[in-house]
Amino acid sequence: MRKKRILLVLIIAIIFTLPLFSGNQKLFDAFSPEYKSVVKLCKIAGVVGPSSATPITADELKMAIERIDVSKLDNNHKAMLDSVNQKLKSNDDFSYDFDISVAPQIFYSKDFEKIGYKDFFIPFNEQDALLNLSLKAEYGDTAFFETGYDFMNNGAVGIVSEGIDSYTVPSGIPLSSFGFILDYRNGSITASYQSEHKIKNYVEFPALARGAIGGKWMNVVVGRTRQQMGSSRTANLVVGDNYRFQEAMDFTFFAKPFTYSLNLTHFDSQKESGIVDRTRYSGPKQQIRIMHRFDAVIQNTIRAAVNLGNINYVDNPFDIRYLIPVFMSHNLYNYEEDSVITKNYDEANNIMGFEFEYVPLPRLELHMQITVDQFQTIYETNSTVPNAIGGMIGASYLKSFNDFDADFWTEAVYTSPVLYLNNKNIKVDGAGTTIKEYNYDWALGYWRHDTQGDLEWSGYKGGPGVTALTLGCDFDFYKKDIELKSNLTIKVSNDRSYTDINIEPVNKKYLYLQFDNIVNWNYSKHISLYGGLSAQARWDFMNNTPFRFLPQCAFGFKWSI
Repeated sequence: MRKKRILLVLIIAIIFTLPLFSGNQKLFDAFSPEYKSVVKLCKIAGVVGPSSATPITADELKMAIERIDVSKLDNNHKAMLDSVNQKLKSNDDFSYDFDISVAPQIFYSKDFEKIGYKDFFIPFNEQDALLNLSLKAEYGDTAFFETGYDFMNNGAVGIVSEGIDSYTVPSGIPLSSFGFILDYRNGSITASYQSEHKIKNYVEFPALARGAIGGKWMNVVVGRTRQQMGSSRTANLVVGDNYRFQEAMDFTFFAKPFTYSLNLTHFDSQKESGIVDRTRYSGPKQQIRIMHRFDAVIQNTIRAAVNLGNINYVDNPFDIRYLIPVFMSHNLYNYEEDSVITKNYDEANNIMGFEFEYVPLPRLELHMQITVDQFQTIYETNSTVPNAIGGMIGASYLKSFNDFDADFWTEAVYTSPVLYLNNKNIKVDGAGTTIKEYNYDWALGYWRHDTQGDLEWSGYKGGPGVTALTLGCDFDFYKKDIELKSNLTIKVSNDRSYTDINIEPVNKKYLYLQFDNIVNWNYSKHISLYGGLSAQARWDFMNNTPFRFLPQCAFGFKWSI
């Protein structure tokens, strides 16, 4: 209890002294137009971009802009820089803005009755809600608040079989964003409120609720938010943006050459039958992902970052020892729990991630990530060999034309078959039976209403046992505000059974070939159009099951009031 008081006093002291050093606290995600524009402008100028740990504040984006030599930009990109600076301007007064958007979308996939939603080329966390209500508020340069409410189909895994025709409705692959209102089945349009045609709607309110308070050198971000660590387009290995939201608290201290952050992310507890129902904040124990990040920029052209973290399953979500940035933090609770897992009392799973970015020439960027899972000292296991490793290497080159930019890129990723899995977590109860403990692996998630859970790999979305190569090109027709993204992926995967409740190793190996194309057109300030085409092919190496070809498409529009 005394440790809790000390930590709370420290947090309160930091928060109340931050306004003395006010800075711009607007938050930007990796997919926001402002963030993507700054990344592009930095690449053109031959310097590294903003921190890849998002969301970040406007002040952090401004630090990246200060590295840009404006003389290296042409007139079009100078205009783009002016536009970004205008959006990052400080605000001296209280202000607010609200938005109401309607986004009907229609999806199609061959054999949609037979596939899970994780086979769809547009992840659930990137699908627009049919109806979104959002509010943003700023108090000078000291505080920022943002919230949003979504009304849409639920993206849960699983097949629902109901009705006299015994048809199947995969609730995670809706044929539209409004399937919970109207649905098309058996050749006719049906009202979804009828029990035999019912598709659940997404009811996690709010879907976004985050606030930031801080100054020109530090800030605190708290709430439900999207977040990631890493600049990879396909494989951020330690913290991936794989959820519709993550519940996090982030303390960041930043300067031009160096940034440090402590990130605490809460996930719902798990047991053999799935993610625990409604114990998010009141359960006996909590899943907490602790992540320390050190980020350094060298000579404006090199970035090196280290992520040190672990998963703890504890009955105390706040602990003063979280503030100690040492990778051996997996020992935090070794001697404080009743259960004995190994002779070393290892009751957490630590992870180390290394990131490198290098801009050797203007418009050319190289990046790499290396992840070490469950690193242990020789005093713990008589061996310093880690439990598992993962790696990603990539490069991109941006070419400018008269009225558009083309960003050519490639990435290769490898994850070992047991990455993210703590194989030592076997508990033996009083009766001598063996029980698998699900709360130390890096397969994490959130309980959701009317479903059994939103479970994902919290690092690389492909999980363990993957070797993949992706070639892509992103076209930005900035004068007409049109984006076109195309990429081709070839992947060998150990594929794991993905159900509503848990993830287990399975004896399967597949070869995937996938070609995705997505276009976004911001037709006006209030209207945008969206479309996508994908073709997937899969071969089973080990079980000789039939070859599968899976064409998919999606299209829709968004009206923002």
